[in-house]
Amino acid sequence: MVRATIACAWCRRSKIRCVHEGVSPCRNCLKAGRSEDGDCVLSPPRVSPRRTPKADHVSTPAVQSLTHQGGDLMDRTPHAVINYAVGNFRRLFPELGFLHTATFEASSQGDKSGRVLRAAIISLAFTSKPSGDHRVDIPEYATYVRGGLSSVLFDPPRLETVQALLIFSMFEWSKGCASNAWMMTGTAIRMMQSLEALRDSKFTDERQQEVHNRTFWGCFVMDRLILCGKYQSFALPVDQMPTPLPIGEEDFAFGQSTGPKIMARELNTSSSGHSDIDHHYSIMVRGFDIWSRILKWVINGGRRQPGMTSLTNCPWSQGSSWGDFHGEIQAWRQGQNKRVQYPHASVSACVSLGRAESFAMINLIYFVSLLFLNQEYIPFLPTAESEPQGPIDPPLLEAKAPDGWWSDRAMELFDSAQHITLMLRQLDENDCPLLTPYAGFCAFSAATMNIYESCFPRMNLNRSVKTVGRSVEDSMGYLRRFQNVWKMGERWVKTTERIQRLLTRASQDRQQFKAKTRDDFIALETYMQYARVSRADQDHPIDAIENVDMQNRGGYRRKESADEVPEVSSSGAPVLFPTSDPDLSADTTIDSQWNEDWPLWGHQEYVPFAIGGVPFDYNIDLGCFSTDANDA
Repeated sequence: MVRATIACAWCRRSKIRCVHEGVSPCRNCLKAGRSEDGDCVLSPPRVSPRRTPKADHVSTPAVQSLTHQGGDLMDRTPHAVINYAVGNFRRLFPELGFLHTATFEASSQGDKSGRVLRAAIISLAFTSKPSGDHRVDIPEYATYVRGGLSSVLFDPPRLETVQALLIFSMFEWSKGCASNAWMMTGTAIRMMQSLEALRDSKFTDERQQEVHNRTFWGCFVMDRLILCGKYQSFALPVDQMPTPLPIGEEDFAFGQSTGPKIMARELNTSSSGHSDIDHHYSIMVRGFDIWSRILKWVINGGRRQPGMTSLTNCPWSQGSSWGDFHGEIQAWRQGQNKRVQYPHASVSACVSLGRAESFAMINLIYFVSLLFLNQEYIPFLPTAESEPQGPIDPPLLEAKAPDGWWSDRAMELFDSAQHITLMLRQLDENDCPLLTPYAGFCAFSAATMNIYESCFPRMNLNRSVKTVGRSVEDSMGYLRRFQNVWKMGERWVKTTERIQRLLTRASQDRQQFKAKTRDDFIALETYMQYARVSRADQDHPIDAIENVDMQNRGGYRRKESADEVPEVSSSGAPVLFPTSDPDLSADTTIDSQWNEDWPLWGHQEYVPFAIGGVPFDYNIDLGCFSTDANDA
């Protein structure tokens, strides 16, 4: 036994001799029972910057974040904190279901990638669900992750690095930094593809192979969640995914598959395979693929795309884009076991089994997909007497829908919004709140439709007139709780509050709105946000910008014909409401009511919201590009 300059953090903090033979654990840790991997990590002494020769001194935030305050941050992190974070991460983020708990907890965190991965899990999990028993400085862990990732990105690819990138991209997205998240996701995908190309043809350990496969599917899911632009292509097409669909959770836990491996392109969505809650990850990744393509169709213009008004592309026509999407999401649904389907299966039953979050995510995907599809064709501003019908603003459909078709679509739309709201409320009531980014986005989408129905109940034939008021309260209450957790929720709360004021007034004073349709906002929308109006749109081409006169940032004036001179405010903006209304005195113009600053890629861009479109990018803070912004 010799005394070495290399010592463990425990002995160094206790200022006692660290006696070892060059490998851990040291004699003191062995006696104290700290003999598991990661308990005793030997490292050289930390040299004070004052004693370091100036020519060799390197001082960067990344390096300083890795070793400060008496040792590496992860050395000072109790195992109980890590275990709590891992458990919460696996429950709250089933869309990233690649951690194998038993082997992960036993694995060493001595290498850089393992430490960064654990710090990323702590950052995300403790933000989503803080612990009353453990105090965690989330900004400190987030800074550690940023510094750690910068130090390992140019090392040989590691699976742990890919996982850390995916988890922290979810964290950045939730904080409102979608551009950072998008770049991290792209890096994770490329690194994962490198690992796929370099790995042996077969794993000797089936568990290791499944962790690898599930990490690849995690890249697939994030590729579809972090959608930052209209023309963004998916980096991982589903039919080219080289890995089998995830196996069941029980098989994953024991590290041994009991059924055949199924490739996504081989799976018939109406079959009974991979259909129960045990296969929730397989169900989920297929659902995210369908939902993301629906979302992309909407972003690219939806019903306003060229040719969508023709008889062959009317939504009820066989082979139409809308019909294909609707059929695909319904086939996915029908292939699921009834015990996976809400409200047929209850939230409380899934809570008792510890599967509530996975159950909720599957149903959120389904209901928000139906919401997006049906929302695309409802009138932008109906009257208080309007009943279910198709668009009343251009482009209009060239054919009449079959009897009862619009009534069915209205029921599907508003039922989906209320199911989302009620399911999230029941999770709260069962002490299992789901305050995660995708759930928050679904709640926001549902809130806009709940508000719409509450203002125009005849649009659903008064079918939910007794419950929609509670749904509005519940969805708004959820969003207010969500914004206390994630920065991205702040804009959603502000947006829904403005929608509620606007639609309430529109339903009560139609005279002020009788000449207003979505068409009145297309020019402004085109000028302010490239991502929502199709450049190939026949009815509203990009040169509609000529109809907009932006005298200054606050003023908007639509150029009128000689016989059309609307009332204008002092700023030159058309007046939608009398400014005497105390609730709307500060929000009376088109641009302040219907458009909000929504920075994207560091530029001042705008995005419409609610019935005419919803914000798909969550980058709401230009400070995201600094290394320490938005951690609090």
